[in-house]
Amino acid sequence: MSKGVVLVPTDFTSVGDCAINHGGVMAKSSSRKLIILHVVEKFPEVDGAKNKVNEVAIKAASEFGIEVEGMVRVGNIFEDIGETAAELGAKLIIMGTHGAKGMQRFVGSYAMKVVTNSIVPFIIVQEKRAETNGYANIILPLDLENATKQKLSYAVEIAKHFNSKIHLLFEKVEDAIFKQKLAGNIIFAKKYLAENNVSFTTKVSEGDDDFEGNIIRYAVSNNCDLIAIMNLDDGFLSNIMGESSEQELITNEAQIPVLVVNPTATITGGGVGLFS
Repeated sequence: MSKGVVLVPTDFTSVGDCAINHGGVMAKSSSRKLIILHVVEKFPEVDGAKNKVNEVAIKAASEFGIEVEGMVRVGNIFEDIGETAAELGAKLIIMGTHGAKGMQRFVGSYAMKVVTNSIVPFIIVQEKRAETNGYANIILPLDLENATKQKLSYAVEIAKHFNSKIHLLFEKVEDAIFKQKLAGNIIFAKKYLAENNVSFTTKVSEGDDDFEGNIIRYAVSNNCDLIAIMNLDDGFLSNIMGESSEQELITNEAQIPVLVVNPTATITGGGVGLFS
């Protein structure tokens, strides 16, 4: 497993099936093994869960023509998904979440709790299946945080792998100090993208203060099939959009998948190993 695996937790729902679809596309394109994980709370549940997850794994292996393994862990999803990813050397976790209405918002908050407990990046999906050629257009909102450079590194690896275009979207700010800091991040992003030969566009998010809504509207109008964000507890993006900004984005009504990266040691270049 030195090359790493793609890990897909499933609860055997339609969003779990969609996550397996995205995981299959990613694993096949990178010649990686796909591991489908189901977490149960009690040991008596293991045998039944193994039978079910193995059936799902056989189906995925047949569909994508790749090596797929079913796995069952006893514990809770908040800890065991991240721990399993670390043990397996997973480079990416692809997980489904339910939509943005009623109690489903609570499900979205569960997803963010799972993400926060892992050092491995996540792609969170709803029920929009992946294109066979991966992600063609990636939207990357830029903010004032230095950690935003990390999501740029991941987005660039995906873009280079699938020959994607990256759409940089940044909030219009009036404060001179904020404007200068944001300009520095924009310069860094443009230089990094150019050095990696990634096609990109830039856009100022104008109009009202609903930056989250502007991200989704821009993504829809430009046929974006992936949104790249950082999981920041107290960052500029959260200050603009409210404490649940990440949760709101991953449960967007357009059902666009979201790449979520947790801040770690700063990555300034050389790639992050998603496909190496």
